[in-house]
Amino acid sequence: MNIITWVKARPIERLLTVILTVALLTITGGIIYNVVVPGKGDAFTEFYMAGEIDKVERYLRDIEIGEPASVKLGIINREGEPSTYRIEVTIDGARCGGTGTVNVGEGKTWEGAVVFTPVKTGKDQKIEFNLYRGSDTSPCVQPLRLWVNVEE
Repeated sequence: MNIITWVKARPIERLLTVILTVALLTITGGIIYNVVVPGKGDAFTEFYMAGEIDKVERYLRDIEIGEPASVKLGIINREGEPSTYRIEVTIDGARCGGTGTVNVGEGKTWEGAVVFTPVKTGKDQKIEFNLYRGSDTSPCVQPLRLWVNVEE
């Protein structure tokens, strides 16, 4: 539609033309914005036992009371920003070890030995490795678990 035809058009046709033009410009602007400034994906943290779980379970099946033991754990930060974490270890609900603050950059991986010391004897005691992000008081992921026999 050229300018002369548009001027001669009825008011409702001119209004619809303006609305359609504004809608097309808005849609085009939205598409360009989404291409130039992509949104963040889901932010999450990965928490895992390093090495083969079967080997870790066999190695740690029987441990002695009062003797430090360790497991190699890993954290992958996919939160979209650098984060601090800490790991707390419990055996049957009683805290028995962990880490201090662990700084992990965005997209980076941390792996390290986490030491714990059992404080009571018993069979099939549940060890839980809880991961906390920042100053959170609730774990940011499901705990990792092992079952051990603690002997004298």
